[in-house]
Amino acid sequence: MQELAKEELTEVEAQVIIVSAEIGKASVQYWSVNLDEWTHVLVGEEKSTKRWFNFKECVGSDVAGAVGGAVTAAVVNAIPGAGQVGYAGAIVGGAAGASAAEAVSQVWNHYF
Repeated sequence: MQELAKEELTEVEAQVIIVSAEIGKASVQYWSVNLDEWTHVLVGEEKSTKRWFNFKECVGSDVAGAVGGAVTAAVVNAIPGAGQVGYAGAIVGGAAGASAAEAVSQVWNHYF
């Protein structure tokens, strides 16, 4: 995928795709390890999430947030006088916020 992105897309577009894919992989690892702890904090007791939590939605939110952050950075950086935004910070910030919101929403909707 990385080679195809580099061949077919602009440098910035390729970086967005490659970083977003890596964020998706890291998201699967993170939520696999940390979801039960988040549930414990939100609900106040040990509960299993294995049967009802949708990892696909959470990881998808991570990737969508990463792409949204990158697009926001590109737009802000293209508008004269709007200031400069770092792509890495925008991508990671967008991803983290989106997946956390999705995870909390799923836990909340399941228990409350």
